[in-house]
Amino acid sequence: MIDLSGINAIVTGSTRGLGLAIASALANSGANVVINGRSAQACSSAITSLGHTRGAISYVVGSIADEGTAQALVDHCQTQFGPVTFVVNNAGVTRDKSLVNMTVEEFDEVVSVHLRGSWLMCRAAARAMKSAGGAIVNVTSGSALFGLVGQSNYAAAKGGVNALTRALSVELRRYDIRVNALYPVALTDMTTPVLALSGGAASPLHDVFGEPADVARIAVALADSRARQVTGQIIGFDGHELALWSHPERVYRIERPAPWSDHSLLGAIQRLIANPAPLNPDEVGARTRAALAAHRSTPPGSDAINGNR
Repeated sequence: MIDLSGINAIVTGSTRGLGLAIASALANSGANVVINGRSAQACSSAITSLGHTRGAISYVVGSIADEGTAQALVDHCQTQFGPVTFVVNNAGVTRDKSLVNMTVEEFDEVVSVHLRGSWLMCRAAARAMKSAGGAIVNVTSGSALFGLVGQSNYAAAKGGVNALTRALSVELRRYDIRVNALYPVALTDMTTPVLALSGGAASPLHDVFGEPADVARIAVALADSRARQVTGQIIGFDGHELALWSHPERVYRIERPAPWSDHSLLGAIQRLIANPAPLNPDEVGARTRAALAAHRSTPPGSDAINGNR
């Protein structure tokens, strides 16, 4: 059993679903954990549901999209338990809708929570970890890795989280702060729209999403000192399969003296058409695309995401 005694952790968006499961897994492994939610009632209920744990648990109320919440979480951790050593940026919302029907407000809300919220928490945590090091895990999504219909806002936000993770893994290495991204495949409220999109009760994805408690175990492993060499990675986990997603790499290059002629440009485009970069969806992406192909009878202009039309 992994012993996280001495680890002081913060888990954002942790009053239910995967966030609560991660908080539970960390605390039951001995870590002290500060959880976070948008209301005191939700936080209090979450702590009650966790029952007795090896590590202590406390909470801070607030939206992670607000600048003050991240600092409040770090300050509270310091006061209650000691210096923060591990952070999981899990807080998130979805406002799924087709691109043509999505509002600016629906786009901005999702990006502010997922991307700005993760950046704010990383900044506050890094300032606190500079002297002794630590680890940050940013929760990402398959939506950013291979794309899902109706989630242009969510995909953009999580794509930003992936880039943020890689940038900070380089920038914070000098402080012995490792930064990774976790792509969890767990059955939660936020994955319900994906199931609905891919067939509802008959969705082929029902056996793909893992139980939150099983998926949460990866956070415990990443908090362990034996994972100190892991940084800048995007790690997928569904409770039974662990996957490592590749770092972006150039597929091929064609070099010519500038300026290129029209003939040269069109020739290069033809090579791209003949040898495109492969699209690599995992089980969720592959099955979702297959399900969409089987349900192409949706009338043009309708919005089947979340039942909105």
